[in-house]
Amino acid sequence: MWIRGAPALAEYPWVTPVRRVWLLTPIITAASVMLAGAPATAAPLEPTASTRSSAIAPASTVPCSSIDVALDGVTCGRLSVPVDWFDASNTATGSIAYAIHRATAKKKLGTLTFNPGGPGGSGLSTLEVLLGRDPMRPWQRLPKSVVEQFDIVAWDPRGVGASTPALRDCGFANPSYGALPATGPVDWLTATQAYSDSLAAILAACAAANPGVADKLGTAFVIRDLEALRKALGVSQWTYWGMSYGTQIGMAYAQAYPSRLRALLLDGTVPVNSTFTQRAAMQTWGRLYALDVFARSYGKGFAAKVDRVVAEFDKRAGDIQGESFDRWSTVASWLGLLNAQFNYPLIKKRVDYWYDAFFTSQTPSTPPVVRAAEPDLSGRYLTFMVNCSDIAERPSVESIARFAQSAADAGLTVAGRMVIERGIVCAGLPEGFGRPLPEITAPLRLPHSAVVLNSVGDPFTQWLGAQQTAGFIQGARLISYMSSQHVTYRQVPAPCVDRPVTTYLLTVTRPASDLQCNFAVGRDIVIG
Repeated sequence: MWIRGAPALAEYPWVTPVRRVWLLTPIITAASVMLAGAPATAAPLEPTASTRSSAIAPASTVPCSSIDVALDGVTCGRLSVPVDWFDASNTATGSIAYAIHRATAKKKLGTLTFNPGGPGGSGLSTLEVLLGRDPMRPWQRLPKSVVEQFDIVAWDPRGVGASTPALRDCGFANPSYGALPATGPVDWLTATQAYSDSLAAILAACAAANPGVADKLGTAFVIRDLEALRKALGVSQWTYWGMSYGTQIGMAYAQAYPSRLRALLLDGTVPVNSTFTQRAAMQTWGRLYALDVFARSYGKGFAAKVDRVVAEFDKRAGDIQGESFDRWSTVASWLGLLNAQFNYPLIKKRVDYWYDAFFTSQTPSTPPVVRAAEPDLSGRYLTFMVNCSDIAERPSVESIARFAQSAADAGLTVAGRMVIERGIVCAGLPEGFGRPLPEITAPLRLPHSAVVLNSVGDPFTQWLGAQQTAGFIQGARLISYMSSQHVTYRQVPAPCVDRPVTTYLLTVTRPASDLQCNFAVGRDIVIG
């Protein structure tokens, strides 16, 4: 399953400095590579007069209970913002909920803020984890040195949690692919069209229920809310940590307000200037690559076992020990777990079970995989609205169907559904919806550049896109982690990641060169 042309990072020792190598693929065009290496500096995207950049209301302190924050030692508040930053005639206002945990050290380094991704991730909810007050995830606490020396500002973007404007009355519908065959080839054009038609009805109804709101939730609005919050709180510069979609916020903010960033950490990185076609294309190999990175962490023998099992699911469906199985539930459930490294032992047990069931005479030793439930779309409406606001491109059903077929041809049929989900995003929404992000056409120049962090097998934000994004920031350093973990800093026990990132946050000192970081199953590799 190893993808040709992909970085074989397992060949490198622990934390190895390397020189970035550009890989020319259909996803990263020759033009984008030339732009990434151009000496020019992108002009800051300063707000126009119509953005009402001077109309910043003072922040108001509110009881933390009023915005669903149950943390001692934090101050909570709300900031009034225009619903439409770009139309002065629209007098509607929204409210950004935030919480501040103050630094305790005598000498404060500044103010750290973050976005946990999504779109739809709540900064207020994530604050509890980062402060180490979630008993289920104590390892995700920020280092003591960071907590003590930074004011930490958590906030919910518009549309999320306690902040407004927000979507209402969108229902609980899931789009349908139609009747997908349990085994054998798939008519991807029919499946893609069925998904598009189903999604169109869902999104059109949600948009109709939220006039004047659904198209005002995109990143162009979010970064202006963030800048308004900076001004209202009297923060001179942000130290910003973006996770997953939060990296898209980070890059857009860096383009608009480069001088307002002390440091920029992009973790699980969305490719700069990406389109829905590019995102679909990345999925033709992204899930296969993630599965291979996981499998090879247990050795070549286990990787061969995974290949056989996945291929067999294209031929078999039925019942074993009273439990039904097919590729759309069983294999898809493994792929859904790959983004978190701590799931590796569980996935391995499931692969071993099905290998025994298919290819040996012994009785499988672990229970079969329970059929995964279809995801609930109710929490994803915001994701659709934000992405469709940010990206103007609308690929055809036919083009996305061809990418889905490519994923199946590569050996992972179920990934075809994920290709469709990445490419067919805006069905039912009109052309000109929202506020597309401006293209970044030359490397950004930031006060202390940036650190870009990505797992090599990340199934959600592929490593190649992180490499591309690093090339659009002058002097940026790329840290590559040999895993399929999505968002890595403080998510896995990896000192080879944590040390350089924490050093950058505290001192704005980047690694001297790009780094590659490996891990052994269950522990870090430490050499020398």
